[in-house]
Parts: sequence; C-alpha cells; structure tokens
Amino acid sequence: RDFDRIAAREEEFKASAGLTADESLTLALDLDRLSSRLQKMLHDPTHTWPGVDARQAELAGRLVEGVLSGRLTVGEARQLRGELERFADMETRFTGSDGSLNYQEALMLALELERLSTKVERQLNDRQIAGPGFDAQKAELEKRINEAVASGRLSPEEVAELRKDFDRLRLVESTFRASGGALELEEVLTLAADLQQLNQRLDRVASRRPIAQPDLRARQIELLRSVVDGVAADRLEPRDVEEFKHEFDKLVSLETTMLADGALAAQEQALLARELDRLSNRLDQMKAEGAVDNLDVRQAQLEREINRAVATRKISPRMAAQLRRELAVFTALKTQFQASGGLNRHEKATLSHQLASLKARLQLYISER
Repeated sequence: RDFDRIAAREEEFKASAGLTADESLTLALDLDRLSSRLQKMLHDPTHTWPGVDARQAELAGRLVEGVLSGRLTVGEARQLRGELERFADMETRFTGSDGSLNYQEALMLALELERLSTKVERQLNDRQIAGPGFDAQKAELEKRINEAVASGRLSPEEVAELRKDFDRLRLVESTFRASGGALELEEVLTLAADLQQLNQRLDRVASRRPIAQPDLRARQIELLRSVVDGVAADRLEPRDVEEFKHEFDKLVSLETTMLADGALAAQEQALLARELDRLSNRLDQMKAEGAVDNLDVRQAQLEREINRAVATRKISPRMAAQLRRELAVFTALKTQFQASGGLNRHEKATLSHQLASLKARLQLYISER
C-alpha cells in the first residue's frame, strides 16, 4: 500500500509538467524510508506476516465482479486468473511440507501479491466504458434471437437449437447458484464463455447466405466424416447410422434432381443448405444422445485424467480441487435429473455438455502450465 501511495504521488508530480528537483528528492526519501522499514521487518523475529489466502480470495472476487459487470472480458479474466494460479504455485513451493514461510519468502509473496493486485485494479479501470454486464448480455441475446426470428433469418430448427442451449445456460447458472453463495471465478468464466459462444453461433447462423455449390459438396463430406468419428467414439449406434444414411440419400437424390438442368439456382442452393443444416443438427443430437449412455464411463475417465495430471504435475492441486468441485456439481445435477423419473433428451444433452466443458478446461489448464 505504501508503495502504491508513492507511485500515485509520482504520477501526480509528473502531471504538473515534470518532476522538479524537490519532488524527486521527496520521492527518493519516501522510497528510502520504505526500504528501511522493509529491512527492519525482514530481520525482526517478532514481526508477523498476514496470510495471503484472504487476499487471493479478494482478488478472485474482483475478477468475478469485473466479468459480471462487463469491465473485464473472458480472455482478460482468464489471463489474470492464470497469474493468480501461478502465485498460488509459488506459495506452495515456498511453504513446502511443513507449511511455514521464512521472512524472505513471506516478503516475496507479499510484494508479488501487491503487484498482482495493482495489475488487476489497473485492468479493471483501463476500460473507459464498461461493456454490458452478464445479465444485460443474456437479455441482449434473447432480444437478438427474437429479432432474427422476426426478420426470417432463422429457421424453426435453428431457433429451437439456440433456445435449447440458452435454456441449458440458465439451468447451469441456477445449479451454480443453488448453494446460496456467490458465484466462484471458474463458474463465472464458464457461464461467460458459454454465453459468448452462443452469441457467436447466432452471428454465424443469422448472417448465413445462400451457399455456393462447391461449399455444399464440402459440407456433405464433412458430415460423412462426422459420422465416421461418431462411430469410432461409440457415440452413434447402428440404427443412428441407418437413419442418417436414409436422410443423406434423400438429400443427394434431391440435389441430383435439381442438377438435371445443369446448375443450381440460388433458391435451390439455399434449400439444400437448409437441409444440410437440419441433417447436421440431427446428427449432433444423435451423438449427444449416444454420449449420455457413457456418462458414467466418461466421468470416471475424467477423474482418472485429473488424478494423473496432478501426479505428473501438469496441473496444480488447486486446479484439481476446482475441477473436482465442478464434478461434484455435475453429479448433483445428474442425481437431480434422475430423481424425476429418468433423463429426458434435454437433460442428457445438458449433462454431456457439462462433461465436455470440464474436459476442455482440464486440457486448457494443462496447456497453460
């Protein structure tokens, strides 16, 4: 705090047309006094250092506030979260097996935490105009979907898919808030990232134009590859493949009929594109339904991957604890769904999405180390 005050005084001096000799001397004396105090504390065995856990929790709370208020983007918050986690790793290395700190280590941690605190506050205040908060972003997405429907830029199938994912986002948020406490940083980042992805999907779908014939062919090939991948991952059963093949053959037959005069008109291209969208959405749905049959297997596999990542030091114990808490939320949500008499299609998709999101976060943690 004293260092921040000195830095603020320096900025104040500079704002008035540069540093004078007296002002430079004042700053030098302030720094010298601060240095002397630090040296005294460093060698004073009666001095006690405050714990840093509360400060870390406070900084994480500031990141949550920043994302929810629109003063931090998801990317900015993730970058700052990474610095917080690196700080936690440094604390773990210093404390070692006995959990104690010497004065030099405590001083290094205190100074690093002050630096990080200053960076967080600076980044929170850098943006002249804050973006819309999380609740405002949800309301804006709802409004954009309604406008796209009214203008005819979304098909009924596309609207249904977007609203299903939007409802899933609300359900996950309700689950996170069910404990009665404030949202944790990872929960806020998960929700904000999902909302960002929904907005990007809406942008792509709503701005879609008639697709040229070569792109139609490429999309057909992409669909067939997706089927092969689904079979290899045990997410498609033989009856699913048969259903897809029947629908795909109908699409190819329709295209052949349209090409009888030698070329596809713009309206024909648009119709084929919509049919490809419908078939792609149905394939995704079948794969999601197939994935739910392996939910317990996927959960157990993810738990093993977390344990292996901790054992090989690819992620920190703190990261692993956060992932395990999210797995506990997943288990509670699955139990809640099953209590109502089994899982419906929407609940299956929600659970599958949650597991996929957790696995992606584990891979992100590993890549950031």
